[in-house]
Amino acid sequence: MKRQMDVSALALASRELLNRGDPVGAERVLSPVFAQLGADASVLHLMGLIKKAQNKMEDAERHLRAAVAYSLSDGSYYNDLGVVLQARGAYPDAIKVFRAALALMPQAAQVRVNIIHCLMSSGDLELAEQEALGYIKAAPGPEAWTLLGQIQRAQDRNEEALVSAATALKLAPTERGLRLNHAVALDRARRSRQAVETFHAIAGQSSDSPELALHLARALYADGRKADAEQTLV
Repeated sequence: MKRQMDVSALALASRELLNRGDPVGAERVLSPVFAQLGADASVLHLMGLIKKAQNKMEDAERHLRAAVAYSLSDGSYYNDLGVVLQARGAYPDAIKVFRAALALMPQAAQVRVNIIHCLMSSGDLELAEQEALGYIKAAPGPEAWTLLGQIQRAQDRNEEALVSAATALKLAPTERGLRLNHAVALDRARRSRQAVETFHAIAGQSSDSPELALHLARALYADGRKADAEQTLV
């Protein structure tokens, strides 16, 4: 019994190290007892996450598939496997696994987001848009509207993307990321002056970032203020 407790404690210690951002240390702790715990779905899942954090995607896929095989009803295992499959470029398989995860966890917004991102990565923007509209219907929040706007922007439907960005912002008007996204949408829709005003407002209320400076410079240039655009980049 004590030996079993010691082994379980090592697995918990490994998970803690992974959560702290130390996948190498997590593997070092888990490896000596992995053979004893290898028939445990949670341990297989943990090793899969460790390998994923080290960008060893082939190993991560193998362990996560084993975790799914041992625990067919845990949607989070399917979701994590889908993330690895997507990272490996296996988009059709990833979509199938994500859909299985969603069937097990129909309220899990992150799974819906992963499906949409996977479809976008695969180039299937039409189906990605359908999924985004379904996400909005299920949970009409700012994230869903932002995703729809990103898909519309990828199709150069910039006026529609602006409407989606504005809708997301209305739902969370103080969120900096949504304000920046709305300003970018204004710029892409050729509303350069409004975009400049919005970028300046964001910069004036919180710390600057390289991303903000770059977008502001582009908007200034589009508005004909080339010297200001150059100074912003400098």
